[in-house]
Amino acid sequence: MKIRNFAVVAFSLVTSTYSFANSQNIFDIDGYDRYTEYAQGPVSASVIASDYAHYMDVYLHPSATANVCYSAEVKTENTGEFIASANIRTVDQHGRIHQAYSTIPDEYVSVNKKLVVTCDDDAGDEYQIHVKIPSAPKIHWDVTVELTESSEYIQPSRSFGYHSEYKVSSSLRVENQTTDSFCQTTSQYSPALGLFNGEVGTDKFNSNVFLSNKIVNNLVNPKPVLMQSIECQNSAGKTVARKVYDLTNKDAIELLHDEVEYK
Repeated sequence: MKIRNFAVVAFSLVTSTYSFANSQNIFDIDGYDRYTEYAQGPVSASVIASDYAHYMDVYLHPSATANVCYSAEVKTENTGEFIASANIRTVDQHGRIHQAYSTIPDEYVSVNKKLVVTCDDDAGDEYQIHVKIPSAPKIHWDVTVELTESSEYIQPSRSFGYHSEYKVSSSLRVENQTTDSFCQTTSQYSPALGLFNGEVGTDKFNSNVFLSNKIVNNLVNPKPVLMQSIECQNSAGKTVARKVYDLTNKDAIELLHDEVEYK
C-alpha cells in the first residue's frame, strides 16, 4: 500500500519571496513523489505527469467545482529563485482539472524546484499551492579499467588488436531525490558488469552507492571497445551516463568518451 503524506497549510502574515500579503500557503511536505494530497485549500491533489527533465507538466485537482487556479511560477526549492512562468489551463470537459506546464532551462534540470500556483477557493480567498519538483537524477560514476596480470595482447592479421582480459572497478553513487524512480544499465553490445551491486538495475530508492569489480574475458567474443551506459528515471526526467574505453591500444586501456546527459 502506498502511504500518502498530506501537505500542510500555513498562513502568511507578511509578503515574502513566494507569497502575497493576503495569500494562504499550502506546502507540499511529501517529498518529491509524483502524487501529493493537500488537506486544506482549493486544491485536493497534484500529479506530476512529465517524464522529461526540460519539460514540467503538473495536473491540479480542485477540492470544489468553483475553485480556480490562474497563475503559476517555477522556482528553485532552496532559495526561491525564479526559473520560469508556467502556463495554466483547464483540461477536462467540466473545466475543473488544471494543467500547469513550462519548459525548464538547461541550468535548472539538475536543481530541485517547486511549482507555486495561485488559486482561489469558492469563497474568493487566495492560496499559494506549492508542488515539489525534483531535479533529474544525479549520477556520480567513477570507473577504472585496467589490464590483469594474465592479460595478453592479441593482434590478428586482418583485424583489430585486443586484450584478452581486463578488470573493471566501478563506484556508482545515484541521487534520485525520490523513491518513485529506477535505474538500469542499457549497454546491449558490451559485457554485463553488474554495476548495481551485481545486478543490471534497481528501483524505488532515494539515493544509494553501488560497487562492482569484475574481470572480463575478451577472448570468446573480442570487442575493440568497452561501452557502458546507465540511465536513471524519476518523476522529473531521465539522466543517462555513458563511458567508452578503447581496448585496441597495446600499452594501455584509454577512456574515449565520458558523458552525462539530462533528458
